[in-house]
Amino acid sequence: MKWYPGRITEVNERSFTVKCFPTGEPPPKPGESFLIGLRKGRSLRHHRLYWAMLTNVVEATGRWRTKHELHQWILFQLKMFDEVISADSDRVYFKLRSTDFESMSQQDFNEYFEEAVREIAAEIECDPLEITPAEIK
Repeated sequence: MKWYPGRITEVNERSFTVKCFPTGEPPPKPGESFLIGLRKGRSLRHHRLYWAMLTNVVEATGRWRTKHELHQWILFQLKMFDEVISADSDRVYFKLRSTDFESMSQQDFNEYFEEAVREIAAEIECDPLEITPAEIK
């Protein structure tokens, strides 16, 4: 299935118009039938705030090497993983769940974000949204 990100531009009682954004793939042709699934988009601004917060926490505390390592730590702390048993041995692996735009709705991300802030705050003993890199160390 191909996804064409877009925005509804006109709506009336019987139809709506969708403007597709460039993806590198040719969009459906006018008059061509296709299935469409509507889903509210995620907030890019909220996404950027999350990663900026992680960057500030990493730089301010030095507790994690990278923002990605902190992100993984949060996922693990919040038990956002699946246990996978290896087919060729009895080893159990943890597969972290994704928070990307395709995997999580905005409502789910809102809840995740609040839980992540609480988890970081408990670990570093201050509000991670209020720190700058020079504040902790």
